[in-house]
Amino acid sequence: MHSYTLECGYHAAKFIHPIVNLKEKYSDLNFHHTEVENFEAPMYNDGPPDFNPQILENVGKALLVSILDILEKNPISRIPFTEHETLKDMRSDLADKIRNYNRFHKDEQIA
Repeated sequence: MHSYTLECGYHAAKFIHPIVNLKEKYSDLNFHHTEVENFEAPMYNDGPPDFNPQILENVGKALLVSILDILEKNPISRIPFTEHETLKDMRSDLADKIRNYNRFHKDEQIA
């Protein structure tokens, strides 16, 4: 059994990352997007809104969907419509960013 806990120590996000609109990409399927998933909704007019139960619910849903992507079991993945196009490319790009992030470089002065 696997268990995941989501802990949010902040009341709002600093910025919004737009996501691929599945309703446009998979028009043959009947998607229903909530206001949280529609970045043109009034709640986003003044920037990122304060977290509320609906936003936190959507975060939980997104975590589960991301697990399907990681396991390559998501039949309606957003990954093919991103700059990476594949999970392999996404992992490679993330590895490069982590490798180049100064925080993870060995400090030569510490021995």
